[in-house]
Amino acid sequence: MIIMSEDKKDLEGVCALAYTALWQTRELGFLKQILTSLNIKQLKILFYLEEYLPGALITLDGEAGDFKIEPVNSPDDVEYDGAIIGKIAPLIKALEGNVVIKGLWILLSRKVKLKGKRNLLKFGRVILRGAV
Repeated sequence: MIIMSEDKKDLEGVCALAYTALWQTRELGFLKQILTSLNIKQLKILFYLEEYLPGALITLDGEAGDFKIEPVNSPDDVEYDGAIIGKIAPLIKALEGNVVIKGLWILLSRKVKLKGKRNLLKFGRVILRGAV
């Protein structure tokens, strides 16, 4: 269960990981700078991994240099710019060996769906730049 209060975030799974990375970047004063340098005004990314429900809709606000995370119980009626939908186990297995071949197999077998690939790359850049 995800509990979000105004002064404290008690999150689980993917929501917690995303919150931690973005919170630290924002608190250190880098999030707005990163979003501005990547020319991101607003970006909505959906993570819906069947093993870790509920999913999360992460909204980045470049104007304010802030973010919001909302729990998602079903990806059907959610508007997003990019999404990772499916099972996480095939993604983890891809990291254990030849990433290119296994990555192609995962995408072709439709075990994991990537939607809005360019926007997912933008989000990945935000996370990577915040981690550095």
